[in-house]
Amino acid sequence: MHEEIWNIHRLMDCGVNAIILKSANAEELRWAVEAVLGGETYFCRRFRRISERTGRTGTELADCSALTQRELDVLRAIAKGYNTGEIAGLLFLSENTIETHRKKLMLKLGARNMAELVVKAISLGIVTV
Repeated sequence: MHEEIWNIHRLMDCGVNAIILKSANAEELRWAVEAVLGGETYFCRRFRRISERTGRTGTELADCSALTQRELDVLRAIAKGYNTGEIAGLLFLSENTIETHRKKLMLKLGARNMAELVVKAISLGIVTV
Protein backbone atom coordinates (compact mmCIF):
# COMPACT_ATOMS: atom_id res chain seq x y z
CA MET A 1 0.00 0.00 0.00
CA HIS A 2 0.99 3.63 -0.26
CA GLU A 3 2.34 5.42 2.79
CA GLU A 4 -0.31 8.12 3.05
CA ILE A 5 -1.43 8.47 6.65
CA TRP A 6 -5.14 8.41 5.77
CA ASN A 7 -4.70 5.01 4.07
CA ILE A 8 -3.03 3.64 7.17
CA HIS A 9 -5.74 5.04 9.45
CA ARG A 10 -8.48 3.68 7.22
CA LEU A 11 -6.97 0.20 7.40
CA MET A 12 -6.53 0.48 11.15
CA ASP A 13 -10.16 1.49 11.53
CA CYS A 14 -11.25 -1.59 9.59
CA GLY A 15 -9.27 -3.94 11.83
CA VAL A 16 -6.84 -5.40 9.29
CA ASN A 17 -4.47 -8.17 10.36
CA ALA A 18 -1.41 -6.73 8.63
CA ILE A 19 -0.09 -3.57 7.07
CA ILE A 20 2.90 -3.64 4.79
CA LEU A 21 4.03 -0.81 2.58
CA LYS A 22 4.60 -0.93 -1.14
CA SER A 23 8.28 -0.21 -0.59
CA ALA A 24 8.82 -3.30 1.59
CA ASN A 25 11.28 -5.96 0.52
CA ALA A 26 10.38 -9.60 -0.15
CA GLU A 27 11.57 -10.73 3.27
CA GLU A 28 9.24 -8.35 5.08
CA LEU A 29 6.35 -9.52 2.90
CA ARG A 30 7.17 -13.13 3.88
CA TRP A 31 7.19 -12.17 7.60
CA ALA A 32 3.79 -10.53 7.23
CA VAL A 33 2.24 -13.52 5.47
CA GLU A 34 3.68 -15.96 8.01
CA ALA A 35 2.40 -13.86 10.91
CA VAL A 36 -1.14 -13.63 9.54
CA LEU A 37 -1.23 -17.35 8.67
CA GLY A 38 -0.10 -18.03 12.24
CA GLY A 39 -3.03 -16.06 13.63
CA GLU A 40 -0.96 -13.01 14.55
CA THR A 41 -0.90 -9.45 13.28
CA TYR A 42 1.96 -7.81 11.43
CA PHE A 43 2.58 -4.11 11.03
CA CYS A 44 5.61 -2.76 9.20
CA ARG A 45 8.15 -0.58 11.03
CA ARG A 46 6.91 2.61 9.38
CA PHE A 47 3.36 1.83 10.49
CA ARG A 48 4.50 1.26 14.06
CA ARG A 49 6.20 4.67 14.09
CA ILE A 50 3.04 6.31 12.76
CA SER A 51 0.81 4.54 15.28
CA GLU A 52 3.13 5.55 18.14
CA ARG A 53 3.09 9.17 16.96
CA THR A 54 -0.69 9.30 16.57
CA GLY A 55 -1.55 7.06 19.51
CA ARG A 56 -3.75 4.84 17.33
CA THR A 57 -3.37 1.07 17.29
CA GLY A 58 -6.45 0.05 15.33
CA THR A 59 -7.53 -2.48 17.94
CA GLU A 60 -9.79 -0.08 19.80
CA LEU A 61 -11.55 1.14 16.68
CA ALA A 62 -14.74 -0.08 15.08
CA ASP A 63 -15.05 -2.95 12.65
CA CYS A 64 -16.40 -1.38 9.47
CA SER A 65 -17.81 -4.71 8.23
CA ALA A 66 -20.28 -4.94 11.15
CA LEU A 67 -22.89 -2.61 9.62
CA THR A 68 -26.06 -3.93 8.04
CA GLN A 69 -27.21 -2.71 4.64
CA ARG A 70 -30.05 -0.74 6.24
CA GLU A 71 -27.61 0.89 8.69
CA LEU A 72 -25.43 1.85 5.74
CA ASP A 73 -28.46 3.39 4.01
CA VAL A 74 -29.31 5.41 7.12
CA LEU A 75 -25.68 6.46 7.62
CA ARG A 76 -25.37 7.71 4.06
CA ALA A 77 -28.61 9.68 4.43
CA ILE A 78 -27.35 11.21 7.68
CA ALA A 79 -24.14 12.22 5.91
CA LYS A 80 -26.20 13.94 3.22
CA GLY A 81 -27.84 16.05 5.91
CA TYR A 82 -31.27 14.44 6.05
CA ASN A 83 -33.13 14.50 9.37
CA THR A 84 -34.93 11.54 10.93
CA GLY A 85 -38.29 12.30 9.30
CA GLU A 86 -36.75 12.73 5.87
CA ILE A 87 -34.78 9.49 6.18
CA ALA A 88 -37.91 7.65 7.30
CA GLY A 89 -39.73 8.92 4.21
CA LEU A 90 -36.88 8.01 1.86
CA LEU A 91 -36.53 4.49 3.21
CA PHE A 92 -40.23 3.87 3.92
CA LEU A 93 -39.56 3.23 7.61
CA SER A 94 -40.92 4.72 10.82
CA GLU A 95 -39.05 7.50 12.60
CA ASN A 96 -38.61 5.17 15.58
CA THR A 97 -36.84 2.65 13.36
CA ILE A 98 -34.53 5.36 12.02
CA GLU A 99 -33.71 6.45 15.59
CA THR A 100 -32.91 2.83 16.47
CA HIS A 101 -30.55 2.63 13.49
CA ARG A 102 -28.92 5.90 14.56
CA LYS A 103 -28.27 4.52 18.05
CA LYS A 104 -26.85 1.27 16.68
CA LEU A 105 -24.60 3.18 14.28
CA MET A 106 -23.25 5.32 17.08
CA LEU A 107 -22.53 2.24 19.19
CA LYS A 108 -20.91 0.28 16.38
CA LEU A 109 -18.71 3.15 15.23
CA GLY A 110 -18.01 4.47 18.71
CA ALA A 111 -19.36 7.95 17.96
CA ARG A 112 -20.63 10.37 20.60
CA ASN A 113 -22.69 12.54 18.25
CA MET A 114 -23.83 12.79 14.65
CA ALA A 115 -20.89 14.92 13.54
CA GLU A 116 -18.41 12.36 14.87
CA LEU A 117 -20.46 9.58 13.26
CA VAL A 118 -20.17 11.22 9.84
CA VAL A 119 -16.44 11.91 10.30
CA LYS A 120 -15.83 8.27 11.19
CA ALA A 121 -17.91 7.11 8.24
CA ILE A 122 -15.79 9.26 5.93
CA SER A 123 -12.53 7.99 7.43
CA LEU A 124 -13.71 4.38 7.00
CA GLY A 125 -14.64 5.03 3.38
CA ILE A 126 -18.32 4.29 3.99
CA VAL A 127 -19.24 7.82 2.95
CA THR A 128 -17.40 9.85 0.34
CA VAL A 129 -17.05 13.59 0.37
